[in-house]
Amino acid sequence: MTGHIASIAAAFDPPESDPKVQAIVEGVDERPERSTYSGPPIEYLHYRSVGVSLMFERSKLDTVFVYALDDDGFTPYGDPTGFIDGIDFATSSREDVRAVLGEPYRAEDFGLFRIQDERVVHVTYDEGLIWKISVMSRDVSER
Repeated sequence: MTGHIASIAAAFDPPESDPKVQAIVEGVDERPERSTYSGPPIEYLHYRSVGVSLMFERSKLDTVFVYALDDDGFTPYGDPTGFIDGIDFATSSREDVRAVLGEPYRAEDFGLFRIQDERVVHVTYDEGLIWKISVMSRDVSER
């Protein structure tokens, strides 16, 4: 799989200060909004102006959320064709996503796809278009 997603999938498990994690938001001129939750300790770094949110569980990168549509104060991701090569956030349908990622191992109003062994891509749709893509270190049901 190529596109920006490849560097994100390779950045899981290090802490926020790791260069691989910093590369995800390299060049972003925005101080992130932080949200912290307990049990297990989870921290979110929201980069609303670029449509990206990072989730750290126990201080290690666990999930990256990328917004394709305006939602909850997030601007759509700035490179709609570069996140996953072959998928355009503005026009790709569920079928287009399957053509690139293969058949999901679980599908409802979303699709779950395995990449790079245990990594998971969670694609959520809104009226047939991609709404949000979550790249996770592993399936949330397996945590």
